[in-house]
Amino acid sequence: MFGISEFNHLDVAECQQQLAEGKAVVLRGLVNQWPAIDLWSPTYFQKQFPDLEVTIKYFGASNIRTQNTTMQEYVDILQKFKAGEAGTEIPYCHDIPVFLQTQDLLQDIGSFPSSILPSFYQKQWWKFVQFFMSPAGAVTPLHFDTLRTNNLFFQVAGKKRFTLVPWHQRNACRRRGWRWFDHNPEQVQDTDLIEQQSVEINGGDVLIMPAGMLHHVRTLTDSISFNIDYHTKATAFSALTRVIEKMPRENLYYNAVSLLGLAGFMHHDSFFKRYRSYLNYIS
Repeated sequence: MFGISEFNHLDVAECQQQLAEGKAVVLRGLVNQWPAIDLWSPTYFQKQFPDLEVTIKYFGASNIRTQNTTMQEYVDILQKFKAGEAGTEIPYCHDIPVFLQTQDLLQDIGSFPSSILPSFYQKQWWKFVQFFMSPAGAVTPLHFDTLRTNNLFFQVAGKKRFTLVPWHQRNACRRRGWRWFDHNPEQVQDTDLIEQQSVEINGGDVLIMPAGMLHHVRTLTDSISFNIDYHTKATAFSALTRVIEKMPRENLYYNAVSLLGLAGFMHHDSFFKRYRSYLNYIS
């Protein structure tokens, strides 16, 4: 049954049960002790890692405009936007494989709850991370993660609001293309016809979403976070069956590679060599 379950501790078996039932899980304060909680800010990244390669996404009504730049330049753009000197488009630093660019950042991560992940991902979890930085007011419209993966999300700084919609209601949300939707959960229109629940995620919290869950994300205060998209053998196989919904060819490839790796037919290094480009894949 669709819903959101909240806990103040980690019980992996309980989390897996909740996900299997189609529920999202919030683990309150699970990573409060990470050094990153106190350290990470736009200024910190600009000073310590100015040459990080980042992509800025500007979300329009029906399209995404992107800009490739460096962390140094992104923070300058961010500061100008916040000062009202850079127009009205909100600059969102989005989907950056940050630990692949500099493993020095790993010293800011404390005890990592790798037991949440399938064993295939656990040892080198940091390779799969995608990083986000956004000012208050940034919005990612309703969507599901493009490979129809589970989503392990860490809020490091600031606050975000996730509005969640179950996978089975995707066709009621005015689907656009493969994974985007015109339904806006923040507007009154049609909300009585669509199941949805909202939850606010604060610095130190962890959110886990089951495979295919639709989510709309609003940055409530200046925010830094990262996530890991991950498959199990079951979700990878299920994702492959979505080819009947006109899944993009690239998605079919990444899901097939994931299933081969999880099933033990591909060595991890060989798998990641093929999967690596997904982390910069814009869909």
